[in-house]
Amino acid sequence: MTKLFVYGIFTDEEIRKRAFGSEVKHEKAALNGYALADELVLGLYQNIVEKPTDFVEGMLLDIPEEYLEITDRIEGVEMGLYKRIQVGDWWVYIH
Repeated sequence: MTKLFVYGIFTDEEIRKRAFGSEVKHEKAALNGYALADELVLGLYQNIVEKPTDFVEGMLLDIPEEYLEITDRIEGVEMGLYKRIQVGDWWVYIH
């Protein structure tokens, strides 16, 4: 199992169910050292930026590692929309 911090579309239960075929274990969480960016990606999607004195509220998903292929596809990693990085023990998507 792997930990994925989400702050956008994957905080929605219906999106998670459609993406993974069922609900996944999750809990509220905060990512320290980051803040929501002022500008949206393509004018539509949230992004985060490093900011040592701030934090982003979201959710921590506990998912099988192979589900990262699904989230990469949905987050547009191949198109360069987002990239997945590791922050501590958690994965997170940033633009």
